[in-house]
Amino acid sequence: MKNMKHVLSILSLVVLTACGGGSGGDNIPPTATVIKGVASKGLINKGTVNVFALNENGSKGALLGSGSTDDSGAYNISIGSYTGSVLVEAYGGYTDEATGMPAFVPASAPLRAALANAVGTVSLSVTPLTDLAVREAGTLTKENITIANTVVSNIFKIDVTTTAPAAPTAAAFNADTTTQAQKDYALALAAVSQLMQTGDNDLATTLTNLSSGIGQAGMTMQTIATFTAAAKGFIQDNPNNLTGVASIAGTSLQTIGSTAMLSVVLQGSGAVSVKGVQGIITLPSGVTMQADTTGKVTNGISTPASGTLDCKYSAVSNGTPASVTFGYISSGNLTAGDLIILTVNISPGTSVPAVNAFAISSSKLVDADGVVVSSASLALR
Repeated sequence: MKNMKHVLSILSLVVLTACGGGSGGDNIPPTATVIKGVASKGLINKGTVNVFALNENGSKGALLGSGSTDDSGAYNISIGSYTGSVLVEAYGGYTDEATGMPAFVPASAPLRAALANAVGTVSLSVTPLTDLAVREAGTLTKENITIANTVVSNIFKIDVTTTAPAAPTAAAFNADTTTQAQKDYALALAAVSQLMQTGDNDLATTLTNLSSGIGQAGMTMQTIATFTAAAKGFIQDNPNNLTGVASIAGTSLQTIGSTAMLSVVLQGSGAVSVKGVQGIITLPSGVTMQADTTGKVTNGISTPASGTLDCKYSAVSNGTPASVTFGYISSGNLTAGDLIILTVNISPGTSVPAVNAFAISSSKLVDADGVVVSSASLALR
């Protein structure tokens, strides 16, 4: 799984032989597994939804059931006595929030959502955000699905699997039964549409670009800034915004940037010779890291490589900016790419800084004999 080394505790599951299928609704046996939810990019009207089994190795298995969405994007499909991991795909027509024009999710590139444990009646939205989670999971094993759904939900401050996005209209947003999470979900999907128009890309390309900025530590600062700008563009400036929301303030989109991912990248032809790295990262105003009383970073630091990593955080003091001093010793063979991933905290009211607002200094890279490797260097992204 892309950049995912931490392990979540998950329930052991028993996958039974697939049986039955077809659209849900009337006469569903009491023991049937039922997948229901909303398919939206905005709301997919009279679209097609297919539910597939997932094999233990994460590969796509048999078609368990198919159904269609109603006018509000809702679907309800029984998959018989099957229990276990599923992949749901949805495609069809919708009204694009950013343009107000009819649009279509094609069958060749459907929106996807994955669930690690489908048993009984379960809710599963199928949206661009759940598709991001599928992309983040990579191989769709139970563990990878659970982690990826959690990562994307944490980024957007919405449970992207169980929350049903609201229709992007004032009537839906003003309804007493509509929760703030449902409104925020709809606005996030509208931001994806705004991003599509800004980049002149189709949905699949837009999601690929967003996915490249997501890892176990969250979203990169550049991706956060890009997505936040699109959200503000839709909410504040787009005449096709029919939700009645005029400001990003008070929505979960405002807090996407409360944490951000910063990578220390090893680069250069000599990267394979590097065994030890040290350096200092200067943090811009309003950016901090979680540390204990000694300054040791206690959370938000990881490495995709094998080795020993230690970081110390120094807060702002007497005009000296905050900084992180890091040291890394490799226990394997390194290659060029992300070496250290930091999750930084951004104070409320502080705009997400650009990567060039951070600075790396006093860096030293050595080989197994302690000799400086001059043909390799460190950068931030």
